[in-house]
Order: sequence, then structure tokens, then C-alpha cells
Amino acid sequence: IPKQKMVLSHWPLMDWDDKDQDTLHIHGGKLHHNLEDGYRFNANCDKWSLKPIELETLKDIIESKKSQLAY
Repeated sequence: IPKQKMVLSHWPLMDWDDKDQDTLHIHGGKLHHNLEDGYRFNANCDKWSLKPIELETLKDIIESKKSQLAY
């Protein structure tokens, strides 16, 4: 996997360092709304059948979201 800058936190952030330079924000807070936007991702295990998510799977999902947002 190529290098990828990330910001990890429990809660979703609206802004983070290098957001405009493809730095990903991965959070695990349990929320009732979806803030995923191609660069911010909720990795809470409740969303993933109580299993950890592989970084490669996460990157595939993020790339898919980014391409959807480009249209």
C-alpha cells in the first residue's frame, strides 16, 4: 500500500490538517448520520458486522466515493 496521510479520531471532524491535500480522516464514533464525503470515513465496527476493516478495503471504498463525487 502506498503511503497515505491520515488523521484518526474517535469523533468525526469537520476540518483537519491537510484536508485539501488528500489526507484521510478516519473516525470510529457511533453516529446516526452519515458524514462520509470521500475523505472522511466512519470505521466504527458496528457498521462492519463488528469486524475490523482492512486498510485496502477502506481505500477502495474511499476511491469509489471520490469518483462518485467527481460527477
